[in-house]
Amino acid sequence: MAKPSLPLLTTVVTTAIVVCRECLSGYDVDSLSHVVGLLDGYLNTFSSNWTVPRACNAGLSLRALEYLTTRDPDWGDGKDAAYVAVTKKSLHVLKWLNECYPDRTSSEACIRGAARAAMQAGHAEVARELEQKLKRQRLE
Repeated sequence: MAKPSLPLLTTVVTTAIVVCRECLSGYDVDSLSHVVGLLDGYLNTFSSNWTVPRACNAGLSLRALEYLTTRDPDWGDGKDAAYVAVTKKSLHVLKWLNECYPDRTSSEACIRGAARAAMQAGHAEVARELEQKLKRQRLE
């Protein structure tokens, strides 16, 4: 049996959250947060199989990355994710990391490592962009 697509999973999880919030509100749903968590864990088969770094490694879509980071905002630093994004030619992931999580990918070591990986992978333009980012940071 094929796994449901991300939109279907999102719809199912959203439906469960709405039902819990709207139908159980008269029953002090806040005291049942563990039940909501268990329902979510049961219904949400997508994020239980993915972490943000693994999704970056696989080059998943921006929608999937945003979904995962919403569920796990403390997913860690972006150093390894940025490096892997460059080496796997998932440049959309690198751009997303730099735009949405600059605090996790803006260390000099992270930028230099990603630039080096970009050069080795034959992405001279990406390497130049990363070096420009590093220069701008130094001026700030």
